[in-house]
Amino acid sequence: MEEKKCPICLTMFCKTAGMGAKRWSLKQYCGRVCYWRSRTGKIRPELYRRSARPCVACGAEFICGGRSGIRKDAKYCSRKCRGAARWRTGSHAKRFTIPQAAYLAGLIDGEGSIMLYRRGEGSAMRLTIANTFKPVLEWCRAVSGVGNIVMTNRDNAKHKPGGTWLVNSQAACSILEQVRPYLRIKAEQADLAMAFQRKLKVPAEKALKEWQEQWRQRLCLMNRRGPQFTCTVSAGG
Repeated sequence: MEEKKCPICLTMFCKTAGMGAKRWSLKQYCGRVCYWRSRTGKIRPELYRRSARPCVACGAEFICGGRSGIRKDAKYCSRKCRGAARWRTGSHAKRFTIPQAAYLAGLIDGEGSIMLYRRGEGSAMRLTIANTFKPVLEWCRAVSGVGNIVMTNRDNAKHKPGGTWLVNSQAACSILEQVRPYLRIKAEQADLAMAFQRKLKVPAEKALKEWQEQWRQRLCLMNRRGPQFTCTVSAGG
């Protein structure tokens, strides 16, 4: 009977009856315990293949791969950056016919509002249409397939209950893209809001909050009611 000496425990072990010649030639240890003892402390270069890459959100360089604790295909240096640059793919509006897009553009020009509002540390886009005739709001929701209707009661009994159709972010942008050729009063606000939404898709821009607040204030000024005055100051004071 063939025998071998285990290099770990130095005991002799025999070839079993059902073991083939190839398997016996590869067998070096008497059992699993000695096999795993032989692996302790062994250097495995394939586990140390780390690489440095820039974070797509903040631009800082970080180490990934190997035993760094970060996957080799990671794009962000931390969970904070991943959360700050996260893009939420929302719903999209249905395709409008030309009469539908033109009528909806008229509602937005007359009864609507295109705004940027604070959401967390950043900002988000919102499209609203307010009306006291609920069927108009229900038509907007049915034709577009997106948004919600919020009804409010007036404090004055003489006033009719009012309602608002609300659409946010990507869904609102998909509506503005279709009605933009027919907008007249709020065309400039729509252009700014759509540019804002496109810029959010870039992770590095999504992670920055300063420009989002600046754009929000710009749109607030554009939506301000009443006459717009420009103040100029001469060099002499």
